[in-house]
Amino acid sequence: MEKNNESEKEKTKESAIKIILLGEPGVGKSSLINVYNGDPFSKYIQSTFQSSFISKKLTINEKSYEIHIWDTAGQERYRAINKIFIKDSHIVIFVYSITNRKSFMELKFWTEYVDELLGKDITIGIAANKIDLYETEGESVSKEEGQKFADEKNCIFKQTSAKMDREGFENFVNELINKFLSNNPDLKNDSIALRNKKPKKNKQGKCC
Repeated sequence: MEKNNESEKEKTKESAIKIILLGEPGVGKSSLINVYNGDPFSKYIQSTFQSSFISKKLTINEKSYEIHIWDTAGQERYRAINKIFIKDSHIVIFVYSITNRKSFMELKFWTEYVDELLGKDITIGIAANKIDLYETEGESVSKEEGQKFADEKNCIFKQTSAKMDREGFENFVNELINKFLSNNPDLKNDSIALRNKKPKKNKQGKCC
């Protein structure tokens, strides 16, 4: 009887999918995660100085998944620490701001960094963020440049805006999840080990 109960528990246990956002400070990683979590957009939030995650449950093809989306510090001095949190990621989203060419140029570092840590058999997306600032600040990085880089890395590319296009980023994440699941049909319930850690809420500070 106990064996049957254990079997039922395994059937109902949710598979966990780990997603991590990487990129330079100020590109909007925290803002994208916050709006994906259903929080209101805030122009001024504190820069991320330690990694944390939010959880969201999704049902895809009648199977339940617990999605953990990790936020990371972009400052160079924290890159070694980020290795701990990048480990075992299933999906990586590289974020840059279209108004910050340096953040786009640094994608080369971030993609090579992840290739070294995780190899190439992961699902990758590139988010060109802050497109709402296209008219007010001018576009420093064109859509064509971003798309070309994504094609070279065999990544899914999406222009995003935490302020104006919450649904667009949510659809982008779901597209990456579906791609990961199609490439990994036998995802196990114990596929990753998760830390029992609550995300720290950003309050105020640098605009992200």
